[in-house]
Amino acid sequence: MQLMKHIYLPILLIFSLSSFAQKNIGTHTYSGFGGPVVKFTEIYKHTTPMIGGKGAFLYDNKYYIGGAGYSIIHNNDYLNNNIPNQKYNFSYAGLLLGRLYTPEKNFHINTQLLLGSAITFLYMPNSKDPIELSSVDFGFVGEGEVGLLYDINRFLKIELSGGFRYVHPSQYFTSKDLNSYSFNIGFWFGKF
Repeated sequence: MQLMKHIYLPILLIFSLSSFAQKNIGTHTYSGFGGPVVKFTEIYKHTTPMIGGKGAFLYDNKYYIGGAGYSIIHNNDYLNNNIPNQKYNFSYAGLLLGRLYTPEKNFHINTQLLLGSAITFLYMPNSKDPIELSSVDFGFVGEGEVGLLYDINRFLKIELSGGFRYVHPSQYFTSKDLNSYSFNIGFWFGKF
């Protein structure tokens, strides 16, 4: 499906933000990171895994700015109409702002905020033209997270985090259908 290719393109671009170069300019350091993320969340009455990634530029090993994007893995049944076998997809991407705290040498705490756009659409599997333009809907998404990171080595951190996502209501879904808490597992590849 053409639309699915456009959804995953931003996720692939995020991986390209990963940087293994660290530069010291004066007393400041500049580096970057990127990597995959798996989310476990509830969307429209289903507990659903999402997959995606994030990448960012890291300033002084404290502040980061970049992007992130996620999409559901399994497209579940849409239950609010009389059309049998109609399914939905939910994805979102946006600007990522974060802060990294280092209370211990190998452990870190991070807080981050994603501000971006969500896309939801309905479709009929196995149909000649599965997605109609009228069934595609965009809306605002905001997601805050708090996480704990552990340094595996100087090029890799593993992140366990939790967060809450707010999604503006769309044509087919209320905010209650798409808002949810999430538990996340992520990997930061870079030079720290």
